[in-house]
Amino acid sequence: MNHRISKLLALAIPALFLPVALHAQSRQDAVGVGVRVPTEDLHVKGRVRVESLPKTGTATSVYTKPDGSLSAGGRDQTFDADAHRVIQADANGVIGYSMAVKPLFFHMPCIVLPLETTSNYYNNTSGMFEINLYDRYVEQFTNPTGTPTPGSAAATRAVSPSAGALPVEQAADLEFYITYYDSNVFKDVSINNSGVLKYRVIAGSEATEYTFMDVIFKLK
Repeated sequence: MNHRISKLLALAIPALFLPVALHAQSRQDAVGVGVRVPTEDLHVKGRVRVESLPKTGTATSVYTKPDGSLSAGGRDQTFDADAHRVIQADANGVIGYSMAVKPLFFHMPCIVLPLETTSNYYNNTSGMFEINLYDRYVEQFTNPTGTPTPGSAAATRAVSPSAGALPVEQAADLEFYITYYDSNVFKDVSINNSGVLKYRVIAGSEATEYTFMDVIFKLK
């Protein structure tokens, strides 16, 4: 072979692999199975089988603590999966998660709206009633015995013996709506992004069967 051609080939062949090598260097911390250049932390070209998956709520089943760190005590942590997360994959097989299909909205649990300024929910400075509807929702959904928390109206609740915990949405995942209120009794009605309801009571007004509010919690 011509010596000059040999030298050109010797220079050209490494150059062909240079882009691949440079690209691979950008993902040196990645692991590839059946693929030369992994594009994610773990890139598997082919089918995947995973055995011995822990069931949510199983104690001493994982090593990872809730904060994401390794437990010094070994596999002594409880696996607690988010019931609303569903694993999905895009067209390239990249795995992620989305929120599970569930109702787009639900009604706020029933509460009594105070009309008298002697109520703990009346703010003398602003002259308005202020009630955190989100907190009242959490109180009802996480208090199976119906025992009222300090400052809340007394209430009772019946629960079947085998009933589990009710799901509670995070305030940041909700939007709040007042779809109806009695305008003959309530005025200056508003609700903020945290679920705090504010309103005034019209002087001299009287409550009737129409005196209530319809509150909707919508999932984002």
